[in-house]
Amino acid sequence: MLGMNVRRWREEKGLTQEALAERADLDPTYISGIERGMRNPSVLSVVRIAKALGVTTSQLMERVDDDNNGSNSEPVRPERKKIYSQNNRRGGGNGKKTF
Repeated sequence: MLGMNVRRWREEKGLTQEALAERADLDPTYISGIERGMRNPSVLSVVRIAKALGVTTSQLMERVDDDNNGSNSEPVRPERKKIYSQNNRRGGGNGKKTF
């Protein structure tokens, strides 16, 4: 949903991805990835994009929690969940969770 909001506001303001990226001091391919749901931007990037669009972060994040619990990424595949669970039960000793 965040990516859709970025695209909607960008188009409403008449900006290209390149123009938005320049205003936000971000790479155009990063903006494209956000709009396509392939990238999950940091809070700092969300703030930069909102400022570049002339909207609040609240406006940019509107309804984001309605979509995939706020994440643009795909859910973990079942086979990954199994591996993750097995690794956590082993107690690898270093506190790191490996996949």
